Amino acid sequence: MRKRLLLLAVTVPVLFIFFSFSYLTYGLNNALCNVPANYATVQTAVDDANCDTINVAAGTYTEYVTINRDVVIEGAGAGTTIFDGLDAGRPFTILAPAANVTLRNFAVQNGQAISGGAIFNESVLTLDTLFFTSNDSTEDGGAVYSTNDLTIESGFFQVNGAGRNGGAVYLAGAALNYLQVDINNTTFMFNNAVTSGGALNITFAETNLNATYFDTNSAQTGGAVYEYCGNVTMIGGSGGNNHATALGGFLNSGCGLATDVTTFWNTSILQNISDVDGGAIYRVGKMEIHSSSFTSNIADNHGGAIYTTEGEFYDSDFIYNYGDIGGAIYLVGGSGEAIIDNSRISYNTIDTEHYAALYSGSGVSMTVSHSEINNNQGAGLYNAGTLTVYDTKIMTNTRGVYNATPVYPTLISRSTIANNILELPLTWHDGAGIRNWGPLAIRNSVINNNQALGVGGGIASNGPLTLTNVTISGNRADDSGGGIWHNNDDPATFRGVTIYDNVAGDTAMDDGNGGGIFIYSDPTPENVVIRNSIVAENRDLRNPDGLHQDCSGIINAASYTLFGIDTGCTIPAGTGNIVGTAVSPETADLNPLADNGGATFTHEPQNSSQVLNNGSCANIDSDQRGVARIVGACDLGAYEDNTCPTPIVPDVDISLIYGNAELQWTRVPDAQMLFKVYHSNAPYLDPTPDLIKRTVGERYLYSNVTGSIYTNHYFSIRAGNACGDYSSRDAVGVFNFSVEPGS
Repeated sequence: MRKRLLLLAVTVPVLFIFFSFSYLTYGLNNALCNVPANYATVQTAVDDANCDTINVAAGTYTEYVTINRDVVIEGAGAGTTIFDGLDAGRPFTILAPAANVTLRNFAVQNGQAISGGAIFNESVLTLDTLFFTSNDSTEDGGAVYSTNDLTIESGFFQVNGAGRNGGAVYLAGAALNYLQVDINNTTFMFNNAVTSGGALNITFAETNLNATYFDTNSAQTGGAVYEYCGNVTMIGGSGGNNHATALGGFLNSGCGLATDVTTFWNTSILQNISDVDGGAIYRVGKMEIHSSSFTSNIADNHGGAIYTTEGEFYDSDFIYNYGDIGGAIYLVGGSGEAIIDNSRISYNTIDTEHYAALYSGSGVSMTVSHSEINNNQGAGLYNAGTLTVYDTKIMTNTRGVYNATPVYPTLISRSTIANNILELPLTWHDGAGIRNWGPLAIRNSVINNNQALGVGGGIASNGPLTLTNVTISGNRADDSGGGIWHNNDDPATFRGVTIYDNVAGDTAMDDGNGGGIFIYSDPTPENVVIRNSIVAENRDLRNPDGLHQDCSGIINAASYTLFGIDTGCTIPAGTGNIVGTAVSPETADLNPLADNGGATFTHEPQNSSQVLNNGSCANIDSDQRGVARIVGACDLGAYEDNTCPTPIVPDVDISLIYGNAELQWTRVPDAQMLFKVYHSNAPYLDPTPDLIKRTVGERYLYSNVTGSIYTNHYFSIRAGNACGDYSSRDAVGVFNFSVEPGS
């Protein structure tokens, strides 16, 4: 009995030790655990701390797993391994803030919870190739709710919903603890949130969206994405067909922090809808858009594509968007800055004609460069702040530019404003090319073929106006001022301006004066000054007489300007003016508007034109194309003829006058603009002679040449044209003094 007891006592421990040893060997040396091969449930494997990676075989699992440690859970594929919440609970709850958890290659569906219908997470979490379908939360995060860093790789979120925020994913960072969020190669479709972020709701996070796609998501604000405080960068991917009943059809972003930026690279944003503002994007704060396209987005109010306080837009297209104000981009008034560079804003629609495809509010400082603003229904550009436009085409819109600010300056240079037509039915009929209400300067630009139902086919201005090297051509106003209508309550200064071939008036109406320019006489007028310009060959179609062909109104000062017909204009006497009358008009004889070099089209004078060499270069050293005004005397108007004749060798006479050598020659205009006089005592001016004079005259006196009978004086004169080319050989005059000194 004792032996038997002893045997039993020995046997039991041996059996126990053997069993324990087998279990530990598996646990320690096989960190890969299999469900259901080794563990009946996922939770059992998770509870075993030795299971670093848990492989879950194909099948449907209806358990609710809680994770409190580092672990990797991997399925056999999103189509075969499925965690189903049965609309009764949350499949995964992760409660380990210091842990790193990875979930890979399975699907999660029909999860249900207050927040995080499929996953509630407090760890550093990676979701790799997971499909989330039909998960719901009564509050936030229809599929995923996370308070820690999150990475999503190759995910798919479909038909998830939240009763509050984040239809698919809700990320809850904190002001002093920004999350890191990286979402790559992932698709969000048909997700919905009642309040914000139909697909994503992100607060206090640094977010990267790479090759990620958002389609047909919806929420009250941020139809696809809502972001509050942090930086969002989206590279590649697209956002389409998302809908917000309030703000931001695709994205609602920002909390106003100056350090936060939302950035898009190579992204396509299309067919999103906002029932209020920001058809695609509603942004409070700075944003940057690079090489992206915004197409067919709709906002019922402001910003068909984008509503933002400030932004930079590079190499991007904004096409076929609609907004009541700001058909493509609406920049909110304030102190923000905006840059639009090398971009296209075209075929956008605005309900109110002057509120523009590109709208910049009061106080905004905006620069538009190397861009096209074309074919928009409504104005191309509306400005109420500080505006600089250069190297840009604003063409074929209902109106070109509406400059609304009475305070902030506007500068337009090297730009084309053309083919903009104000048609019925409209409320604001004036200024088809530009309607101006504030300080406006235009340089090196062309304003042509614009047509207004009211006044000012090219420009209608109620503010200080300065034009330098500008062509105003082919514009029409059914009322007055075919080229320009200006209220002289504010000053206007024109230098090097060509106002040519514009039309005022309507043959069917007794309206219109000033085919070229109409100056409205204010009771307290300011000066209107025209220098070195052309106002000619314009037409007034007004019945019955149509007498004010070129200008109408009071010009306070004019010089070096060609006025074709002076009828209707008060033109004071001025140096260099050429003034015609109705009986004897003066013509400019210009070639048609064409590409003659430079950034914009110009009218080149014909060879016989009297505008050649009849101008003044004072305060205007180049023409509209940027060509220096140095060929002959300056030409009138915006174009300077820079054709340089071949320099001609001058014929020189040398004579002795009271002991001095006098050199005389005859100047050939243009071919001889500057002469260089050389002197040497060596034959044939060898060695190199001394340059003793530069002159534009036709005479030079060399003093005290008398002396030794053995001293000769050799002179050379070379002629140069205005382009700096000089005659190819010297004209040498040799004066050999063979007389005795004093004779």
